[in-house]
Amino acid sequence: MNRAFWCVAATVVTILASPLFGAERRLLEPEEFVQDGKPLKRCPYFKEDATEWYARETNCRSLGGPGKGYSAAIHEGATQRIINAPLQRPLPPGKYQVFLSSAGLYWQDKPNIVRIRLGTASTDVSWTQIEKRIRWMPPQQIELKAPATTIALEAVQFGGKGFSKLYDINSRCILIDQVYLTSDLTEKTGPTAAGSHVVLGDRAAPAETIGEPGSGYREVNTTASPSPVAEPKRFPIRLASSDGRTNLIPNSSFELGGGDGWCTANNSRSQAVHIFSEADHVRDAFHGQYAIHLPGKGIFSMQYSRVFELLGGGTYTLSGYVKAIGGGDGKLNLRITPIGDKDQFEEADSRLKEKRPVLKAETETTAQWQRFSVTGPLEAGSVVMAVNGACLLDAVQLEKGNKATDYAPRAPIEASLSTDQLGHILYADKRTELIAWAHNSGAANATATLTYRIVDVRERVIEEKTLSIPVPAGKTVMKRVVVSPTRRGLFNVVYAAGGRPYADGELIYAVLPPIPVGMPRHALASNMDSDPASFELMKRMGHKWQLYCKLYADRPDQVNPNPDEYHWDALREIVAMPRPFGMKTMPAMWPTHVPAHLRDAQLCEWSAYGDGRRDLTRQIKNMAGRPAEQRTAVLYPDLKKWREYCRRLAENIGDEQPWWTVEDETELYYSAREFARIVRATANGFRDSGKPMKISLSCMTNYIDEMIAELGGDVPLSGFGASSYDYEYWEARKARYLQERWDVPWSCIGVGASRCPQFRRTGPFGETVYGDAVRTAQHMVMLAIGQDAKVLGHYTGRLWWRGSLRNNDFPLMDIDGTPLPHGFSYSCIPLLVADAVPVQDIYLDALRTVVFVFRQGGRLHAVTWSNNTPGVDLHWETDPHVWSDVRLPGAAGKVTVAGMYGNARDDATSDGADVVFDLDEEPTFFFNRGLTDESMLAMVRGITAAPRPLDMHLAFIPDGKGGVSLGVRATNNTSATLKGLKLDANFPPNRMLSRMDWTLPSRTGTIADIPAGQSVWGRLSTKIGPDIPVENATYTAWITDAQGREHRMYDTCWMTVAPRLTASLDGRLDEWQAVQPAWMHYTYAWDRFGRHTVQFERQGEHFNYVHRIDARAAIYAGHDDRHLYLAIRCEDDDLVRSGTAAVADRLEIQLNGVLGQRDGTQTLVLDPTADGVTLSGSAGDDARAQINVADARNEYAPYKVWIVEVAIPLSSLDGAKKPGDAIGLDVVWHDADHDGKQVVTGTWRWAGRSTGLGSMFFGQ
Repeated sequence: MNRAFWCVAATVVTILASPLFGAERRLLEPEEFVQDGKPLKRCPYFKEDATEWYARETNCRSLGGPGKGYSAAIHEGATQRIINAPLQRPLPPGKYQVFLSSAGLYWQDKPNIVRIRLGTASTDVSWTQIEKRIRWMPPQQIELKAPATTIALEAVQFGGKGFSKLYDINSRCILIDQVYLTSDLTEKTGPTAAGSHVVLGDRAAPAETIGEPGSGYREVNTTASPSPVAEPKRFPIRLASSDGRTNLIPNSSFELGGGDGWCTANNSRSQAVHIFSEADHVRDAFHGQYAIHLPGKGIFSMQYSRVFELLGGGTYTLSGYVKAIGGGDGKLNLRITPIGDKDQFEEADSRLKEKRPVLKAETETTAQWQRFSVTGPLEAGSVVMAVNGACLLDAVQLEKGNKATDYAPRAPIEASLSTDQLGHILYADKRTELIAWAHNSGAANATATLTYRIVDVRERVIEEKTLSIPVPAGKTVMKRVVVSPTRRGLFNVVYAAGGRPYADGELIYAVLPPIPVGMPRHALASNMDSDPASFELMKRMGHKWQLYCKLYADRPDQVNPNPDEYHWDALREIVAMPRPFGMKTMPAMWPTHVPAHLRDAQLCEWSAYGDGRRDLTRQIKNMAGRPAEQRTAVLYPDLKKWREYCRRLAENIGDEQPWWTVEDETELYYSAREFARIVRATANGFRDSGKPMKISLSCMTNYIDEMIAELGGDVPLSGFGASSYDYEYWEARKARYLQERWDVPWSCIGVGASRCPQFRRTGPFGETVYGDAVRTAQHMVMLAIGQDAKVLGHYTGRLWWRGSLRNNDFPLMDIDGTPLPHGFSYSCIPLLVADAVPVQDIYLDALRTVVFVFRQGGRLHAVTWSNNTPGVDLHWETDPHVWSDVRLPGAAGKVTVAGMYGNARDDATSDGADVVFDLDEEPTFFFNRGLTDESMLAMVRGITAAPRPLDMHLAFIPDGKGGVSLGVRATNNTSATLKGLKLDANFPPNRMLSRMDWTLPSRTGTIADIPAGQSVWGRLSTKIGPDIPVENATYTAWITDAQGREHRMYDTCWMTVAPRLTASLDGRLDEWQAVQPAWMHYTYAWDRFGRHTVQFERQGEHFNYVHRIDARAAIYAGHDDRHLYLAIRCEDDDLVRSGTAAVADRLEIQLNGVLGQRDGTQTLVLDPTADGVTLSGSAGDDARAQINVADARNEYAPYKVWIVEVAIPLSSLDGAKKPGDAIGLDVVWHDADHDGKQVVTGTWRWAGRSTGLGSMFFGQ
């Protein structure tokens, strides 16, 4: 059998398939090729001035490449265009398919062409625009007449530029991720990540296996934790009669109030919205005292009932009574319709060729009650009653058989629970009152019994009771039910009458904090359609702002479509609509929607991206699906005409609407330097009007830095903002700092959660909602306290039916107008901290958790959760999940520990003077009832917790065979030996992290028994060799004990290599050219190539810019028999030398002879001075260093390059090292910069987000 090889010498993967399938296969990583005998230099950013190929870090949000996180890259200015590599074994003669994977082109005017040479044979691969991700392109065939021993790639033609990522590049570029060769001519694609492991693992591999998706590793659901206290219980509302009656429908006489679960097919864009409430429970009845009012407001005038479960198929008859609204006539369509896959209305589901039958009646209403009837087949399953048209509806009957009998309710006694409030939204400053309804259709007085069960989002049963309600014969009565004590939260109620099993019906109600009068510090907002019904509903949710995304009338092609044609009245009407509901409007200027007469025609040409007139961005509008001659660039205004348009807008509507955002998510459409010119023209136009206008932005934080620099530090702005809903910690801190630095508020414009599970427990529902509610609560704390956002906006606040039982388009509200769990958390947290002022973020080292301290109501309070770490990735399930026995010192009787909705936690107990509880991922508030500021801060700093039963850290460690293992250092903090342990690991799939798919041929490892109080290393084999750095490698590891309990750790591993080398210590890199550096690099971009802010450690808000250089470092390592050498090349916009300011630039080198621990770490401190560099620290006695400083600039701005070379005696690290040895290493840079009148410092480290140091392997 042929075997799989890992060729370290040429670092080319060679894959030979089993003869069982007769295929010869090779998978090659072009970034591991060589050029002129030298390996491609690795780099985490695009080097547009590079004269040769290089290895570009390409792990990216949704990029999708199955390779090793790097790709071979080359730009159009390169003169050396060929890279090559030897094949481990000759490729036999024969026919082969050649697959190449790449990304781009976003803009192009001709194809990219890459020539692939195998020995003496060659083929060209060409492509134009492809998907916004790395993918395999269609294969090319090549025939070898003789064995091939080498492969080469040549960049022949550069067709275009751009990868549709934020902060894209302006040069033409070719990016190659992998090359795959196969003699199986039936294969359709190159390997997926899973397919790569199949062939790498020497398993028999048919073609269809190689292209299979999926990793075969654990799938992690980010909302699966924290877990609810119980699994959700589903209670279908069965269509069943009782007491010998034939009617199957509950509350068919609509005697029971509050809307009874009815919905409209809402579309707030067209104002086709109606939220059913007690107002639709009308006293104009055919039977009993009440009927239901159906206004015909939805799409197709459609309304529908709650979901019922039809227990059996057969012939059924549907009948009922209808009456015209207002005495007029109208057509009606009434039916029982099935609900199918994905909660779709089957009759409207275009995916289905065959659909279950619909029982439909068509009639016309009159001023008198009249009966309709229809007979036909129905099949078992979930159904609703739907009505198209406006009417009063009463006495509905569904019965088996082909005849409508005289109407009677399905049971003599029926009862329900509801509220009389729109959206069933209540407030915590009043007692929580529900309304019990009961109807007696019998001939004798009776007592109705109503049993109900209330649960919160944690699935805790809050209350379960049975009510007794006397009801006279033929009457309907109501009774108010007080739920005590009052709790904030979202609650689900199922109920049943007369001893029947759950459920006759269901109620979801919300209890929010009271809505502030006026505008609070943190005001809720959403992109609502201009719809009065939506405004009324969102007002009850506490919203104070309507944002601009759904206004439409504010766009310049609507306001001023033609010269001298202005639609001021239409704009005035739209921006005024929310005011009666206590809301303000934030419209936008929309330069991306300028009409033809306001455009700069040359800058709107498609070719402007090719010749440098325009900068490439993530979005190029008007491109997809258009022929080349019709393509235009993102629209750009003629700045003189734009200035005049802005003046006219301010003059005509500025008094009523002074606040305007320039553009939405600007980084998508314009570069910072392009947009700065638009902002300047807007500000000048507003200034020309003489009106006190205000301008705000929607763009990323570092984009704002870049734009302000382009404006020369002049900031004609009244507000900053972005779609900052899911900002992580350092992004949030950056938004907070920009407000402090420039004294303007921050607004969040969106986005929000697209996955919004419903809290329903009847019908085809029953989803766990707790994890989603918790994630939203975390986001809202980060918005209100972390960002200190003044407007907390969501995309969207729409009510939008698309043929299913779910609201759409990033909803906050459910189909019936009740809050979704996501929407409730979205409102509740900001209302709870409506006037909170951030005071301090306190990092608890022992818990790896940040506590936000804020002031509200004259006192300091705090909030945190278990994994609120500065480096948290909100898109992956991070650790720790729980800290047990968290202790608040001195808090007993003075601090209330409360859950995310502000309810006191009944599991928080007093232990002497302290308060003790468990901290999980649910935000927990510490409400101060009696501590001074100093005591509150001291309490927070003194928080402790019990050690985790099994503490874990991850690191790359030697495997003892010349390779690298993923090490899991586990410490047993229990009192007993842990035996029979199992170890496995995974990586965040397709996330904005290093792609680690390739590293683990198997996810299972080995780990020994761990005695009490001891630590051991568990190991997982990897495909990593000790020859190149592997950075930002994120894993989750699980250790399962003999009882099945899982212990897990999420950690980030870093590795670099120190080959044999003797440095000259001259502050230059001449002797380092063959060494692959490790990197310190960042971007705030949410859709990016490469790293995010993972290496920030403290004061990350002080790192700036997009294309300008603030800080970046390459770290080179080498060794000889006596010394460890490090060369650190820092690119820095502002080198602040020691002694020139209160704080200055500083490097710290941290070393530990033992991997995986911090105890015993030595530190070498390097301080650049006016005449050199000074050394200090525990590793500084015998170390030597030299610094060299030079000037440099890129296309955007000048900066400094300072290189420090260091020699550290190996005697301080237990002597000389042999190849394969490893020690702990980290490099910390305190980057000081002048910022206005002050000097600020941002601290970052190479081994970012790691719980320990990185690993440095000694090489050949």
